Amino acid sequence: MLDDIFGFSFDLTPEEIVTWLRSKGLSVSFDWSDLWGAANNRSFTVAKMLQLDLLKDVQDSLTKAIEKGETFDTWRRKLQPELIDKGWWGKVPAKDVPGFDQGKFPEIDPQKEVQLGSNNRMKTIFYTNRSVSYSQGRYKRLLENADARPFWMYQAVEDERTRKSHMELSGKIWRYDNPIWQRIFPPNDWGCRCLVRALNEQEMKAEGLRVSFNMMDDDISKYVSPEWDYNAGANDLGLEKSFFEKLQATDPKVQAQIIRETLRDRNA
Repeated sequence: MLDDIFGFSFDLTPEEIVTWLRSKGLSVSFDWSDLWGAANNRSFTVAKMLQLDLLKDVQDSLTKAIEKGETFDTWRRKLQPELIDKGWWGKVPAKDVPGFDQGKFPEIDPQKEVQLGSNNRMKTIFYTNRSVSYSQGRYKRLLENADARPFWMYQAVEDERTRKSHMELSGKIWRYDNPIWQRIFPPNDWGCRCLVRALNEQEMKAEGLRVSFNMMDDDISKYVSPEWDYNAGANDLGLEKSFFEKLQATDPKVQAQIIRETLRDRNA
């Protein structure tokens, strides 16, 4: 029943989602903004986690947790002792962050107090990576079925926890090749639970639905957090080939706009 309502929303297996997460390379960064947007799609990183071996351990543990369907609390209980043992926990001066090298981060005040591991940070790591990895698998599946279901509807959960901006997007419809999806394909903020529902022409007619009006850049920015203003599913793991194959059947002016949006994400 849920598959019929959401059109492929619930058909991804844990193995498919894990594929995207496992395939990411490792990159160290001191601040989350150093590696975000499209770059974050291609690399696994945790801000202020500067040791590759520890970063790899976190990636592996997260991958296994998703593969086994573990809850956040189960994952946290397993990983937290290792983070504490390796000194990556609590608030410390920047100079005491494991692996910190002033030569590599000259812009960082070594005396500045920074937050390493905490329950909230672990929660952000768990849910953000799970959400983005799901988005990558979901986007690929939607794109593969775009010939049969070319109309995509933005679908918010629509409960008391839903952001007003995401609620306002809920129910709006654009074709899969509309450049707007390069900016609003969920997740669109920390903890975003929104989905995309795929529709065919018969369903559009049966439900009396119409494609929404296009938005100007300034209007789109009202609905998407700046750090999430990119397509979390579109810029990784060979999806470009599939994506641009679809573009061949699209109006040349639309092609050019989509390519510009994609390149903007690449260079962000």
